[in-house]
Amino acid sequence: MSFDVAIESLNCLSKYITIYYDKKPIILLDEYDTPMQEAWINGYFDDISNFLRGLFNLTFKTNKLVERGLLTGITCVSKESMFSDVNNLQVVTVTTPLYTDYFGFTEEEVFSSMDEYNLSNKDKVKAWYDGFIFGGRKNIYDPWSILKYLSLAELDTYWADTSSNSFASDLIRQSNSELKIQLETLLQKKSIVEKIDEQIVFNRLYQIPNEILSLFIASGYFKVLSYDKSKKQYIISLTNYEVQIMIESLISEWFHSPTLVSISREFISALFECRTARMNAILNKISLEIFIFLI
Repeated sequence: MSFDVAIESLNCLSKYITIYYDKKPIILLDEYDTPMQEAWINGYFDDISNFLRGLFNLTFKTNKLVERGLLTGITCVSKESMFSDVNNLQVVTVTTPLYTDYFGFTEEEVFSSMDEYNLSNKDKVKAWYDGFIFGGRKNIYDPWSILKYLSLAELDTYWADTSSNSFASDLIRQSNSELKIQLETLLQKKSIVEKIDEQIVFNRLYQIPNEILSLFIASGYFKVLSYDKSKKQYIISLTNYEVQIMIESLISEWFHSPTLVSISREFISALFECRTARMNAILNKISLEIFIFLI
């Protein structure tokens, strides 16, 4: 499929649906920014940005045969250049007091379902899967993890295992030392107070202070306990135990990768053989594997 055909696809589909049903369709686009994450990791971000800019323009901006559109994602559309031509956007973030009951299961729904399945482990389920807060509405549970738990009756990292965490891992590993210290504090089940801008833009993740924190809030890894939007000051913590396990696992993988294990063994051999020049070269290589300094 050519580039031009792809970006015109939803526009054409809208036309065909309108002709056949005599009614304009509603376009639902889930996780619109997932391709952006993959492009960011794999080095073709500009290409995907150009494609999405054309797709969204023809689908939402110039398409007269669409009733309305709904896009879900973790990045705020208003600051992404690909949406510069799209008008009348209403942006809903995790602190917006709209649709707060619709992003997951409420505690009442979860406990009622557990009763139906004769499951009594409510305190542990709460620790694992509760913690999401939307627009000040607390005790929202991750729906996928709850559905899996009801089916299997086992506590596990179901949500964290549904997709690759390489994007989160790369962001943490390539971030500055300040974020790593903040993450250490959060992993100790403490909260931090930071200035946050909820409007995230991929191409400035390493340029704007706390941009990565904002992305992790939108992703569900961190939750907002309270905030002062006028000062952009937020009190945040890890969302729940499932997220804690996921992040601890990501960090552990850095130090147990096959590359680092091989390098470590080589360093020990050089140490016993008193080859100091080789030891120095290996230490430099280890540093490059673990630490990335952003200038």
